[in-house]
This record gives sequence, structure tokens and C-alpha cells, in this order.
Amino acid sequence: MPIQIPLTNSDKFATVDEADYDLVKDYSWWEHFPEQSDRLSYAYGVKLPRKRTGEKVVKMHRLIMNETEKTKLLDHVDGNGLNNCRNNLEYITVAQNIQKADFDPARNKRKRHSKFRGVSYLEWHGKYLAYVNCNGKREYLGYFTTEEEAARVRDARAKQLHGKYARLNYEDNTDEGSEDNS
Repeated sequence: MPIQIPLTNSDKFATVDEADYDLVKDYSWWEHFPEQSDRLSYAYGVKLPRKRTGEKVVKMHRLIMNETEKTKLLDHVDGNGLNNCRNNLEYITVAQNIQKADFDPARNKRKRHSKFRGVSYLEWHGKYLAYVNCNGKREYLGYFTTEEEAARVRDARAKQLHGKYARLNYEDNTDEGSEDNS
């Protein structure tokens, strides 16, 4: 059964498996808010009692997985950086981490003509172009009358290429969509 660990600087809790409680109980934990607002917040902590200032700060998920090598990436499967149950933690590659990065059109400097990831409106064509990126290459999926249709086709292809790491426009996406290549 998961156990909630109180965070000293907010009214939130971090969650750990009961089996990992002994690992985290002797720490003072707080929520770390990253500088970039679209990033996950994580539980950071120091061992108690504090013996000196400058004591080593640890991330709860790395402590639980006994991971000290900073080059190894640990991911929170559900996207909640405070959910540190083992079934929510997994190792991923840099490419998978980039693929999972949240999409925020407001942060993108380029002018966007669609609210969906992987969709652009082509004014000269009067249609929406769907595309997906994989391994540094862009795959164009066709032209569509509506941006919703383009987004669904893009999501279906992203699921095929990236599996559970795909960032989708629609969580309930199916493989439907009709392509118009005119």
C-alpha cells in the first residue's frame, strides 16, 4: 500500500511504496519547483538530523532506485514527479525523454497555425499538414481538411513509432483518420 510523505514547503505529499518507507523516513523532504514551469516538480530531501550546512541533497526517486549515476535517466511513468512508487519509475533513454517532453505552443518561438502537436496549417494549400518526428527525421503524413483529423492521424502514427512514450493530442486516440493527399 502506498504511503504519503509530507513535503515541508507545500501542502502536497510524495508517494512511496510501503516497502520503501524505511529508505525515506529519515529525510526532510520538500517539493522542488523547476525554473521552467512546464517541468515536473520532484521531492528533494536531506538526511536528518542535519549535521552541517551544505549536506548532500537527494531526489527521492533516485534514492528509491538506488541510482547515483547522473547519466542514467529515470522517468515517472504517469508524469507525476511526486509519485515515487516503484511501478511508476522506469529507466529511459535520452530520445524517449525528449519524446515525452510536454508540448506547449506558447513557449515555442515559431508561429504556429494549429493548437495540436505535429500539425501545421498551410495557408497556400488551405489544408492542415500532419507530421511526426522520429530519430531526428520528420515523416509527413498527408494533408487534411480539419486540424482535428490531422491530429488524430498524427497520434496514430506517433503511437506506432513511439509506443507508450508517444505524446498524444488525444488520450483516447484510435487509428482512424482519412488521408487526403491532393
